[in-house]
Amino acid sequence: MLPIRKKKLIITIIIILGIGALLRLYFVFDMHPPERYLYSDMQGYQERAAKWAAGGKENIYDMFYPPATHIIYSVFFKTTKPFLWIKLFNVIISIISCIFIYLTSKILFDKRAGFIALTIASFNYLFIDFTGYLLSETLFVFMLAFMFYCFLKSVTANLQKHRWLFSFLAGLSLITAGAIKSSVFLFIPFFGLWWLFNFKKYNITSNLTFYITGFLPFCILLVIRFHALTGEYGIVSTNGGFNFFQGRSHIKDARFE
Repeated sequence: MLPIRKKKLIITIIIILGIGALLRLYFVFDMHPPERYLYSDMQGYQERAAKWAAGGKENIYDMFYPPATHIIYSVFFKTTKPFLWIKLFNVIISIISCIFIYLTSKILFDKRAGFIALTIASFNYLFIDFTGYLLSETLFVFMLAFMFYCFLKSVTANLQKHRWLFSFLAGLSLITAGAIKSSVFLFIPFFGLWWLFNFKKYNITSNLTFYITGFLPFCILLVIRFHALTGEYGIVSTNGGFNFFQGRSHIKDARFE
């Protein structure tokens, strides 16, 4: 049987997550339903997801945004009530993100820090607010939380086979996060430097093979897509440069050749 103290902790965690879920459900179903806010980027995600669900072909304009978000949301546009499932999906992955934030903080620090992180993440208004939009942020937060958890477990797991498993998942989650927002690729050189100076200390030399094995297949698919749509070689593109140009030039619309 579990000790009384541990039982109380588990019950408290469940209550916090439950309240966090209720707040998100109230937000997306009453205060800020995403289907009422389909403009700008939200409209773009909706149109791309609907086109993907209908089997429409992508074009070069779809390269302004990484593909994972609209591909995932396109699953719900195959149903009769897509926004019902989108709202539930956003709430669920937002709550799961809180769990991974808790687990990661507990590994890095201790249970108390994990509990504090869980509480902050569950009631953080930004995390709640993201669930009410058809945007990539909720999905990106989830994938980041899962990615960092996998990287930590790939170093700290007791059994070598578990380290290899989490190394594979870490590589896969990294490239998946990159297919949501490419800014996550900045993590690669920093982790690479850390690994270079610590792989002997933590006995994680063989992990590199599994990081690459998880990362490479999806990366190749993204490169093929990129080349098919642009004729150039890359992984994913973003609209960061376009937004910078548009903002600095003080123009409303631009046409690129």
